[in-house]
Amino acid sequence: MAASARGPPKAGRLEQAGYIRRERDGRRTRYILCAGGTLRHPAEAHVPLRELLDVFTAHDTRN
Repeated sequence: MAASARGPPKAGRLEQAGYIRRERDGRRTRYILCAGGTLRHPAEAHVPLRELLDVFTAHDTRN
């Protein structure tokens, strides 16, 4: 991914903000989510990223 005139690619911005970490494995790139951080907006700065992920990844436990 090349950087455009508007700035770095989205993955680069997420990495700069501390939401993801990139690791090279040969020719492949692994993206690791850093769920321990918090959201950027001042109104939600107290909300851990992990809590938001739990909302979107919650599984239905009803049988």
